[in-house]
Amino acid sequence: MAEICQQNTKNTKADKFGWGETEDANERTQELCDKVKEEVQRQTRGDNTEYKAMKYRQLRGILGAEHFLIKVQVGDTNYIHLYVVKIVGPNASPTLEGVQQNKTRDDTIEPIPASPPQTVTVLQAIVS
Repeated sequence: MAEICQQNTKNTKADKFGWGETEDANERTQELCDKVKEEVQRQTRGDNTEYKAMKYRQLRGILGAEHFLIKVQVGDTNYIHLYVVKIVGPNASPTLEGVQQNKTRDDTIEPIPASPPQTVTVLQAIVS
């Protein structure tokens, strides 16, 4: 019985909020990447003929928008990390909030500061 109570107390605020574990990319994450590909190419000045979502993390506990960190393979050994936000709504398109270049297959996916400073401030207030 004590073991069951102990397990129940492990569900903390950190379990429900913050960046989730890294998972394999799926059809949905590839779709998000495809929708921001033009902006990625503009920011990275690359043509990214290879452009495949490999892994992702999702921010939990945020209402009104879905936040993703996505590792994308853009060459044999070249990777980039994207920060993509999708506002919840039927006509909302995902937006690219940040890009990190020169990544490797083994680099962990860590939070990327968003382009507009107000977005970072709002996220920090919600996650803290």
